[in-house]
Amino acid sequence: MRNLLCIILTISCLFSLVSCANKEEKIGLITDYETFKTEMSKRIDLSKYTFTQESPSATLKSYKYELDKEQKLKPAKSNFKVKIDGTEITLPITVEDLLKKGFDITEINFEPVYHLDLESKLSFGSLKVVSQKGNHFLAYAINPGENYQGKMKDCLVTQVNISFYENGLDFETDSAPLVPEIKFFEKITKDSSLDEIIKELGYPSLIDYSTAEYKGEITLSTMQLRYNFSNDEYNGHIYITIETFKNQTGEKKNLIFSIAYKLNFPPNNKF
Repeated sequence: MRNLLCIILTISCLFSLVSCANKEEKIGLITDYETFKTEMSKRIDLSKYTFTQESPSATLKSYKYELDKEQKLKPAKSNFKVKIDGTEITLPITVEDLLKKGFDITEINFEPVYHLDLESKLSFGSLKVVSQKGNHFLAYAINPGENYQGKMKDCLVTQVNISFYENGLDFETDSAPLVPEIKFFEKITKDSSLDEIIKELGYPSLIDYSTAEYKGEITLSTMQLRYNFSNDEYNGHIYITIETFKNQTGEKKNLIFSIAYKLNFPPNNKF
């Protein structure tokens, strides 16, 4: 009986050790370069990156980490899908097909559009796109025709850019008016934490962290993560920008400020 109890206790201890070994400490709040190194090291081996530092001025500092070995996200159809206010699109998508999905275009190259003529000529341009729910985001379209000449309806949307807090609104109340719910790679949304991004997508190919000081206090803490991906036809990358926000009570949080998603054109251009 005593031997049996010893065996049970030994097995229990082994399970406890395995559980502790598998438990990863979550990335905490990042507000300066010291906390950046401490917190990011919980999930990323920074020694695998080439480090460079720049100081444009006494109050501005930039720390860049470039992965020594090129890395891309695992091939998946979801890498080219974006869900916007519940409607999923696969990039690249023609302007005509985008409109068939229920979206509208209200600006081209920051000029208002009162009547969209799909037969008109367009080589490339920035588009303000509105979802069926009335929310908007920026996209970029380019004509795949010879010398980039052709009709607007045939232009390919290759970029989607969205800012969640560009008006600096209190994150406890709202992100920003007219910003759509958006999802990349099936799981990444504006509410994704830094820890969730790293856990889901792995090592970024580039980490760019910067700070700004005023009167000896850090007033801006910004991190940009770049992930590369590709399939047989297209190369692309996504920049996820994370900033430190402070609410009215002084509480700080790291939140996604913006997401910039881009497919290279012509297809399979180098990153």
